[in-house]
Amino acid sequence: MMKTLRYFFVAALAMVGMNVMADDAIVFDFTDAAKIASYGLTAPTEKGTFTEFSSCTYEGITISSTNGTTSTRIFLSNPQQGDGVLTLRVYKNGTLTVSGSSIKSIIFDTNANGNLSTTTGTYADGVWSGDAESVTFNVSATTQIKTITISGEGGATPPTPPTVETKTVAEALALIDAMEAGTTTTEEYKMTAYIVGDPEWKPYTDKQTGAVKNYNLSLYIGDTAGAATKLYVYNIFNLDNSYFLTIDQDVADGVQVELQGKFQKYKAKDESITPEVVKAHFLRIGTKTGIEAVKAQNTKFEGKVYNIAGQQVTESYKGLVIMNGKKMILK
Repeated sequence: MMKTLRYFFVAALAMVGMNVMADDAIVFDFTDAAKIASYGLTAPTEKGTFTEFSSCTYEGITISSTNGTTSTRIFLSNPQQGDGVLTLRVYKNGTLTVSGSSIKSIIFDTNANGNLSTTTGTYADGVWSGDAESVTFNVSATTQIKTITISGEGGATPPTPPTVETKTVAEALALIDAMEAGTTTTEEYKMTAYIVGDPEWKPYTDKQTGAVKNYNLSLYIGDTAGAATKLYVYNIFNLDNSYFLTIDQDVADGVQVELQGKFQKYKAKDESITPEVVKAHFLRIGTKTGIEAVKAQNTKFEGKVYNIAGQQVTESYKGLVIMNGKKMILK
């Protein structure tokens, strides 16, 4: 549910000449080597390698970055991570800046998650809106970005979000079985299933301080509680699309969950094959959903405020809104 919020904010617009947006949104696609070349950049050709990135300009829009813990780069993933997918990688404590004329909307693909933040305009779930010539995003964790879509004016009616097909565990296993080994679906799927067995908690520990910073969570799911036929879910994110900061006692054997992610036919170095759900996040854990993390607030109405359909609302509006990049309930 939370990922699909971004599609409600899609704006239409564009550019006249080199500095003014015209009728179509401008899309930077860092998964296509030919398009990367059109930005004046060189894409790596050998899996597991990268080329450093500082900036590029396309159709009057400039994307630039400052290095974080590691230099910003265009990376070609190795075979163990899929099919050798190109992405733009930015790292913790770095920045990513979009510059142009009268930018109204910036949309990142789903891999951006909640790792970007800005004090300019309104930003939530990979979607920025406002009116600026330059927007700088601070990076809080390693982020792989496939696409960045920039527009100049908001559309009057938000487009219908893409349909996410629902699969049972049995259907997912059949689909994965027909896939080529080592491949991942481009589509995401929704699943309602039961956790089977105890989840696998793998803490991420700060190498310098030894402090546990978050927990990576992997688990098995089945169509019924205790099912013998089950599917592995690798490193799933929490309801707000973030890492688990603590071990969540609600995530347990027999609990019904709803999740969304991609299917992968994982091929290990020893040639063994594992069907998996990857790049996934919870939509529901038992009776708990992402909405329950939003507390009702009596707050001052500030700036541009949007409902969950992506429509700008006035101060008289009551209900769930996005304001200053945060979800809150106005009473």
